[in-house]
Amino acid sequence: MFLAARRMKKFLWFLFSAIFLRQTDPLSVSFFFSLKILSIMLFLFGLGNSALSSTYDVDGLFVQADARDAVTAKTEAISRARFQGFYVVLKRITPILYHKRLPKPGNEFVQNLVEGIVIRRERNTRTHYSAKIRLRFNPKYMKSFLRRSGIPFYDVQAPTCLLFTSYRQKDDVSLASNNLLGRAWSTLDLENSLTPLVLTRYDEKFAMKDVKELLAGNLKIMDSFQGLYRVNCAFFSLCETIVQKGKEMISCYLKGKYGIDFRHKVLVPLNGVIGDRIFPILRSSAALLLRNLEEFWKQRSLGRSVRIFP
Repeated sequence: MFLAARRMKKFLWFLFSAIFLRQTDPLSVSFFFSLKILSIMLFLFGLGNSALSSTYDVDGLFVQADARDAVTAKTEAISRARFQGFYVVLKRITPILYHKRLPKPGNEFVQNLVEGIVIRRERNTRTHYSAKIRLRFNPKYMKSFLRRSGIPFYDVQAPTCLLFTSYRQKDDVSLASNNLLGRAWSTLDLENSLTPLVLTRYDEKFAMKDVKELLAGNLKIMDSFQGLYRVNCAFFSLCETIVQKGKEMISCYLKGKYGIDFRHKVLVPLNGVIGDRIFPILRSSAALLLRNLEEFWKQRSLGRSVRIFP
């Protein structure tokens, strides 16, 4: 069954490449017609975007641009998306110590690295354009680019792990699947991360006593849920308000597999900020914790005599 799934993924990516590889005009009718065909096929196979996931994919890029006309605005936005995605992938697979040394190629060079593009949620006026974009970069070309630049990298994803999240403000513990911290993590590209994560869904199987065990630091309680998600590892992320020097702050941590215990404090007074207004703070904290986890995986892998230039 596993081999069959791999073959199906290869077939779908072959179809994806055949449709998009030569699509240089983002406004062409055939482009959008082909996109609809691909979306339908992915839906029928029940694989969705996961069939195309890899460390060279970037999903959820929001771009916008203003110009003298709609066509120019869209062209500019797509160009920005390519550059944003390009550096997302580079920073994802290279050690943080090398990020300041990353080269800055031109627009045409980056465009040639892109294998496929999917555009969603388009909004446009006569002079403005915005959209959410998914990109795939050519792994072979990206690796060759990094080798020539002398930048070490590691692009093999870690095993997918389960992620429990909780947001606690004073005595109020938010544990529903739509808790603010869970929403913050869900906005990140967890599927294509170097350390892919699956967010847990809190339902009737997750009793309050289990929640209390997690908050008390008993992470072993997560083991019983791994089978439900077909994973062999799990992490717990908690953000909560604390009082420091008489001011409320946000403190977040990530604990779990490999002895991970990352902590992060947002040293910005909340001044009564609650609800959705605190969401950007939680998202930034989640993004930092994910970067730390990816960096740990890179260093752990490169430090164990894994080829630096695979």
